[in-house]
Amino acid sequence: MSNDTRPVAVIAFGGNALLRPQDHGTQEEQFTLAWKATRWLVEIIHRGYELVIVHGNGPQVGNIMIQVEEAVTKIPPQSLDVCVAQTQGSMGYMLANQLRNRFNEEELDKEIAAVLTEVVVDQHDPAFENPSKPVGPYFTSYRANLLMQEAGWQMVEDAGRGWRKVVPSPKPREILGSQLYRQLVRQGAVLIAGGGGGIPVYRDVGGYYRGVEAVIDKDYVASMLATDLNADLFIVLTQVPMVAENFGRPN
Repeated sequence: MSNDTRPVAVIAFGGNALLRPQDHGTQEEQFTLAWKATRWLVEIIHRGYELVIVHGNGPQVGNIMIQVEEAVTKIPPQSLDVCVAQTQGSMGYMLANQLRNRFNEEELDKEIAAVLTEVVVDQHDPAFENPSKPVGPYFTSYRANLLMQEAGWQMVEDAGRGWRKVVPSPKPREILGSQLYRQLVRQGAVLIAGGGGGIPVYRDVGGYYRGVEAVIDKDYVASMLATDLNADLFIVLTQVPMVAENFGRPN
């Protein structure tokens, strides 16, 4: 039943919420953590809000990139935008599945929509001239040099832990499907959208949308989605204790 009177809450949290650094990385662990997360997500519904979830995917897309790297001699590699889409599907499923189980336990009658979200970026964004977002696994300097020479990767040494691929992180310009998302929320569905900052696409001169090797900041996308949905509450959850300057630096 349509309900335009209930306030809307957009909740953004990182991929570490479902895959912590101390975990082994199994899907069973992620299902368990998704189940634990549903307890406080449902509490937001009990407080009278329609719920919209935007999840990160850092550890998960990193693991997929490891799989791609390990299998590169056996099957053609997948591009980063396709890897992001994979995490939207897998993580959206885990969250939707465990939310549905929680709803059954608490006798809540709500639908859940986990959607693939494409986000338009400007192909002339300055970020494409200066890739700066580390993604994927860590490599030794020897392996990194080979990848830079043979695969044309751009890589940086990351905080003394090894070398990582860096990709552009352009600003989001438009979330495709926002009108549909508004309808879903008005109908009372829990919406899971914008996972991992969305699948980055640009529009070419012919008007076609093309995927691009980039990562969009999920908090930017969550903020844009909150604006598109005219949300009443926007919460960004993080595991760090405070906002800090000079992120990733000794000072």
